[in-house]
Amino acid sequence: MSTAQGSSFAEFGRFGNTAEPHWRVYPVSVFGELVNAALHAVKPFRAGIWGSLLLLIALGLLADEGLLGDLGDDVTKLALASAVPGVGLVLVVWVVAGFLSGLQQLLTSRALARAIVDGASMIAVPHPSQAELVDDERPFRSARVSSGVFGGLWLLIALGMTFSGYDLDEIWPIYAFAGIAALPMVIAMTWLPGYFDRQRVMRAHWTERVRDAAAQRAVPVPADDGDGRGYPPELAERKRRAGRWELAGIILFALAYALLHLWEFVAHPGARTATSETRVQHIDAVEAGLDVLIWIVWAAMTLGVAAMAIGYLVDATLQREEKRMLWHALENPAAARPPAGLLLKYSERQPIFLAQCLAFVAGIGSMFASGLYLLGTDQLVTWDAIGAGSETFGRFVPHAQTTLAVSLAMVALAFVWHAVTAGRGAELRSQVVLRWPVKPAAEAGPSSKKLPDNFLGES
Repeated sequence: MSTAQGSSFAEFGRFGNTAEPHWRVYPVSVFGELVNAALHAVKPFRAGIWGSLLLLIALGLLADEGLLGDLGDDVTKLALASAVPGVGLVLVVWVVAGFLSGLQQLLTSRALARAIVDGASMIAVPHPSQAELVDDERPFRSARVSSGVFGGLWLLIALGMTFSGYDLDEIWPIYAFAGIAALPMVIAMTWLPGYFDRQRVMRAHWTERVRDAAAQRAVPVPADDGDGRGYPPELAERKRRAGRWELAGIILFALAYALLHLWEFVAHPGARTATSETRVQHIDAVEAGLDVLIWIVWAAMTLGVAAMAIGYLVDATLQREEKRMLWHALENPAAARPPAGLLLKYSERQPIFLAQCLAFVAGIGSMFASGLYLLGTDQLVTWDAIGAGSETFGRFVPHAQTTLAVSLAMVALAFVWHAVTAGRGAELRSQVVLRWPVKPAAEAGPSSKKLPDNFLGES
């Protein structure tokens, strides 16, 4: 340790309010909060796309085995048509998420370097959720790899078309798109020198000895209940109940929306020719079934919205109670240490479960709606495995467009929801980390199930 830094931890005390090395959560820019909110929306959206791809593969296999009867051909067409935009969406979202992750590292690095210039204490060590972002030996890796792969794929396509005899006037947009796809990689490369310069400054300011001493103050989360986080059992049960309400509401609403399409398909068989809006009258048994089905659809939609609202209100009430418990303990110097699981929860920034569920459902909706739109408008008519699809799927084009618009709105809502709530728990988190540090979930032992949340957002 250098002379300027002193020979003991007690000497460091004059730079801050605490005489011992400790963790601190440093503020970042508003733009950083928005980046994290975008990550909280993009990641579940990507998971929804992947889930849809797996479901489409499973449906395609069932159709190939003849297990779907007369629907087999239509299902196969839908699976193939949805896979086309699906693969594209996976790659695009991969690049977007990678670039956002790189921005998160960059903005955190700049925020901590700015804190040093402003006089940050040498014993006030950045919390691990921040430190891991600025102490990376290979920063911006996700941004560089995803963008490089995506741009490289488009470049290979362009080169293949060039060698196949296509004129440059026909394929220059592909070359241009390859350059645009590789742009995040180029931008991330320009960030590297400044990142490593700031990294050296931070390592000199917060030495390894100080960082180790700060980490020793943190306690692990004991495995004293079902989830191994020391979370109070009565609160854990209420949390699970809220999650079940929210999940049940989303499933009900999504199922009702799918049943609505089924009702339309049967009640308006003119959909198969995309030329008739006439409501067809079936035999009495079918008509009775359709009447019951449409009531079930609207009831399920109503119950789904109600269940989501109940789950959200239960969860919000629970969080207010948890925060009151922690603030009461913080205001009392003699208060007992709160349960470690509760401390761990409020030492990390929490994504909003319902908002992430909306983004996940939006990923699923985007996949299927894209396939329906391509089929219904005969965009893939030159593909022999699909051929013309408007005769069967043309009636669903308006529904596909509506679903795409709603899916995009749900992703936007997830982003706005996280952005609006980003800073509400910052002060509580800072106080909890300072007084009762706990090891991040990834370090809490093999019983821990929860990985650390990224730190630029807040619920």
